This record gives sequence, C-alpha cells and structure tokens, in this order.
Amino acid sequence: MSRIPSSFTSLPFPDQLRWLRRHQCENQTAFWSRFGVTQPQGSRYEQGCDIPEPVVLLLRLYIGMHISDRDLLAVGALIRNVHSCQLPALRVVERCAHL
Repeated sequence: MSRIPSSFTSLPFPDQLRWLRRHQCENQTAFWSRFGVTQPQGSRYEQGCDIPEPVVLLLRLYIGMHISDRDLLAVGALIRNVHSCQLPALRVVERCAHL
C-alpha cells in the first residue's frame, strides 16, 4: 500500500475506506475480502453502517501500515485452516505471535 496523504485523516471513516479502495484500484470484493468481509458487507461499511470492532481494528492497523496484505492473507489462511480442523487452535496462537 502506498503512502496516505495527510488530508486523509480529516475524512469521515467510511470515506477513508472508499478512498483507500479506489486508490488501490480495487473493486469491493477484492478489497474487503482481505479483511474477511463480503462485498455486500463492505458496501454497507462504505455507506456508513456500523463496522464490527475486529474489522475496525484490522482496518486501522492496515491504514496505519502496521499490517500488510501479506499479513492479512497469512492470518486468513490460518483461520480457514482452523475452521477446517487442519491446525489445532494452539498452533494458530503460536504462529500468529509475531504479528
């Protein structure tokens, strides 16, 4: 992700999200899937609907460049593995400790 202009923080949060997605030249499906969010949910968030706290946390970390696309993909893969019983939950905690 490239640098965000200083005027970005003066925008309302839904406008920040829309700006970020458009700046990255991504459709809603591609942008929101990295956060585990469906396109319809992402559309509602961009319109100002309430966003669950875990998603807000990921978004703020991403906007602040504390986590990358690679980090989000790795966590998403770990979560999918846990849900499909491919990894015990304890190993996920151990593998995510560096994030």
